[in-house]
Amino acid sequence: MAAKHFHHLGLAIPDVPVQKKFYEDFGLIGEETENRAIMRCHGRDQDQLVLTEGAERKLHHVSYGTDETGLAAVKKSVEASDTAKLIDCPTETPYEGLWIKDFEGDVFNMIVAEPA
Repeated sequence: MAAKHFHHLGLAIPDVPVQKKFYEDFGLIGEETENRAIMRCHGRDQDQLVLTEGAERKLHHVSYGTDETGLAAVKKSVEASDTAKLIDCPTETPYEGLWIKDFEGDVFNMIVAEPA
């Protein structure tokens, strides 16, 4: 795969406002929209943590950044893989790019983005 850098982590949680407050108390800056909150470290212009509404607390996805060439390479690799598959973008996330599910059900996102 052609991941260049870690971009953000997505968590599914039952109560977005409560978790947003926790992470703000922890020092992150948050913005809540619809059924999610996007958290950033102070002074950084990149999402660090995305909180989406879910029935139980669990890992929602892990996101990596790359360039256009890397994105094309990842797509080709996943299409040829027997351990991963491309999936549709989850409706509760604000990110495009490639969405990938591995053989254990974990979800990954690969987007074109510069490192922070």
